[in-house]
Amino acid sequence: MPKKSKYYFDGRYYCCKIRKGATSKEGYSIVRAKTEDELDRKLGERRHAASRGVDLNDGTIVAEWCVEWYGNRKATLSPSEQSYFRPMINNLICPAIGNVRLLDVRAEHLQRVMAQAAGKSKSYQGKLVRLLHRLFADAFSSKLTMDDPSISIKPGGMPAQQKQSLTKEQVATLFAAIEGTRAEIFCALCYYAGLRSEEACGLTWDDVHLEADTPYLDISHTTTWPERGDGKWPCPTKTPSGVRKIPIHPELLRRLNAVPKSKKKNPFVVAGHGKQPVTYQSKRRIWDIVRGRMTYKALGKPQPKRKPGQPGPVGIPRTIDVYFTAHQLRHTFASNMIAGGTDIKKVQYLMGHADATVLLKIYAQVVGNQPADLSGAVSGSL
Repeated sequence: MPKKSKYYFDGRYYCCKIRKGATSKEGYSIVRAKTEDELDRKLGERRHAASRGVDLNDGTIVAEWCVEWYGNRKATLSPSEQSYFRPMINNLICPAIGNVRLLDVRAEHLQRVMAQAAGKSKSYQGKLVRLLHRLFADAFSSKLTMDDPSISIKPGGMPAQQKQSLTKEQVATLFAAIEGTRAEIFCALCYYAGLRSEEACGLTWDDVHLEADTPYLDISHTTTWPERGDGKWPCPTKTPSGVRKIPIHPELLRRLNAVPKSKKKNPFVVAGHGKQPVTYQSKRRIWDIVRGRMTYKALGKPQPKRKPGQPGPVGIPRTIDVYFTAHQLRHTFASNMIAGGTDIKKVQYLMGHADATVLLKIYAQVVGNQPADLSGAVSGSL
């Protein structure tokens, strides 16, 4: 004799009548499913939701939650977090799963988001995973989801390539190419003082002590661009260790002293429009001065073709034959310090790093590891 079903069948679905609330006075609802197993699962979800206080009829979609989450936490996010969280929400998360109901999001939905960043670096994907963890962990704690689908999501991507230091010849070519431009002081601050871009753009003339017995830069605040728009100043340094006093290199001192007094009326060393800090676009245009002097080969671009007999374009000579970023100037500063035998703790202070292991991990691979450098250590220890 077939086993009697614990549910009733209406001719099309297996059904179960359940109370809407704690008592029968709040009414009943009917849960339907095509199979008994499916109905068991639905009823289990409802019991679990009731125990957590989750409303299974909530229609909040991912895009709506992202807007609410970012708006509520924007004030507590660091400028760097704002600078990459917002584009990730707009360009990756919302296009991929923005219309999905928050309650329906599963790990596979988040893998769809990660697929959008498949060509990005491991560092970028790590930031995206961190954002997903925060979004859905907060949704879970706010009782908007049954569980946290981001738990199993991990970053992939290729590790960032080891940054190469510039040679003295390449540095000389750089400064010869940008002499007299807005990029000169910016690059000099990054190369001769090891400043981050936001530190260089946040430096004011009040922070430059040229008349001291030992001229120095007082680094205590930065300019940031939270939404890639107007510069926000003053902002704290990246870490508390970023607050430091850096002796001014003679070449940097010469360039700072050569700045006309009229330009020093602007409070910022890397001047913006009027007396405001540089905007994000202005910072990019400063670096475009450097890029505009890089050869097409260095930029990885094909040389523009010209018809036979057609004269070449009249413009700024492209003499810089290596591609690099502003951060590589800072990287070169640290590498040169270590190569010159400067104590690692002093380099840590000058760079504004919270932990010396960062220096050992990144820069110790750059200097002192050639066969000629290591032969004495090998032969003397065996």
